[in-house]
Amino acid sequence: MKPAKHSRSFPSVFDDNMFQGFFSPVLRSDFFNKASKMPAVDIEETEGEYTLLAELPGFSKDDIHVSLDDGQLVIKAEHDEQSEKKQSSGNMLKERHYGSYYRSFNFGKNIKEQDIKAKYEDGVLELVLPKSANNKQEVKKISIE
Repeated sequence: MKPAKHSRSFPSVFDDNMFQGFFSPVLRSDFFNKASKMPAVDIEETEGEYTLLAELPGFSKDDIHVSLDDGQLVIKAEHDEQSEKKQSSGNMLKERHYGSYYRSFNFGKNIKEQDIKAKYEDGVLELVLPKSANNKQEVKKISIE
């Protein structure tokens, strides 16, 4: 038999609901889950190329760095912003914002590195990665002894 839960007409110090708006992001388990903080990435493969779309809102083109090394595509973005407002009463308001992003993808060695195209517009990074001619790997049959 389960104990009955009683509702109260006022919040208690020991009740999570009282501090729900303040502490709930810290108390929730997905707060520390990296996947919940990652912007969306879509990869489409056609016969001749891969098209990768990564949502990077709030970053400028200069904040984003893309590299390809030995088939490993890396997308990094970092943004640091500070603002300061002084009021005539002598009070000061300082705000800081920091954001970073890192993703890597393994495309193997079947990418034409010299023909990769990148475009960043309206918070979306688009990469077009043409496949090289030798993108098909032969299937090798292994005999069992």
